[in-house]
Amino acid sequence: MRGWIGERGTVLLEFVLVGTTLMVLLLGGMEFGRALNVYIAFTNAAREGARYGTLPGVLPYQAECWAVRSAPGYASSNPDPCDDANGDGLADTLGPQEGTKCILRVDDVILTPGVTPQGDPMVTVQIIYAHGLFFVPVPGIAPGTDCLGRPSFTLQVSASMRVE
Repeated sequence: MRGWIGERGTVLLEFVLVGTTLMVLLLGGMEFGRALNVYIAFTNAAREGARYGTLPGVLPYQAECWAVRSAPGYASSNPDPCDDANGDGLADTLGPQEGTKCILRVDDVILTPGVTPQGDPMVTVQIIYAHGLFFVPVPGIAPGTDCLGRPSFTLQVSASMRVE
């Protein structure tokens, strides 16, 4: 029994050390999964915008708006990002307003016309999005903040399509 006297609290200390490490790994894995999900969804949205931008007669802002419509979180109750009521060739609304969650807006999307190495015309749609950290809301852990003020990092995806 003498050996037990100097080891009081050892189990609690080990639990705190191991539990903290496991919790950090679990939450980090969940955050990585969320970021990967958003990355894949926005890659698909950029691809849809580029595909729409290759159609004849489509203006650049319309392809950008199409990418926003294809992005996750965009609901039909939001203003139409391709609304051009005054006919000036520019979107009158910039898509969903920041509210209870951050979703993609038209000013997060950039369409760039270009040329393939073979000399064919092409369209590139790039999406730059501040992805907020949900499970790790510690200020200073990420370089920026999202629309809700949470720590965030920048996700950048692009897709290119040849115009036929």
